[in-house]
Amino acid sequence: MEFEIKDQKRILDGFIKVDELQVEYDRFDQQGRNAVKRYNLERPEASAVLLENVSNNSVIIVEQFRFAVASRAIHKAWVWEIIAGLVDPGETPIEAAYRETLEESGYRVKQLEHLYTFYASIGISNESVSIFYGQVSDTDKMEKGGGLEVENEDIRIHEVPIPELIDRLRKGEIKDSKTIMAIQWLASKKQMTL
Repeated sequence: MEFEIKDQKRILDGFIKVDELQVEYDRFDQQGRNAVKRYNLERPEASAVLLENVSNNSVIIVEQFRFAVASRAIHKAWVWEIIAGLVDPGETPIEAAYRETLEESGYRVKQLEHLYTFYASIGISNESVSIFYGQVSDTDKMEKGGGLEVENEDIRIHEVPIPELIDRLRKGEIKDSKTIMAIQWLASKKQMTL
């Protein structure tokens, strides 16, 4: 099976980039090709970290304002998420994960385990997210955390007991996909029922 880009033009070229494409691709039924117009939201890779504090059986969760959620007017605009950020040019996803952990939480994590890499919104964007898992203790807190002022980050840090976090997921209070996946993984690891 093959596809061909017949035409491509950039229609937005800022912090986010959007391309409009004319694409032809082979049909499953082998009856020719489909010719369609598609849009691609070009995004850098992102890394996310499920960070467990083993000193108190909690997970470090960050809370921040997310306008895209507010624009739906069905959920609150301040969202609970695992630590995350974009992979900078020249950086690997795991390097970004270590950096973002310190910037957002203030904890210096010694070792990260790769859990998943997935596409965040496969129907419209090429953004991939790599999720990592790490453990810290209270003695690993090196900085205040809360994000970088230069990036206008305004992040509140929560250390949420694992049973409470799983209960919040059960109640539908966690809305972020990477966070849902990470909590589901943690529940399975801890043999806790969702």
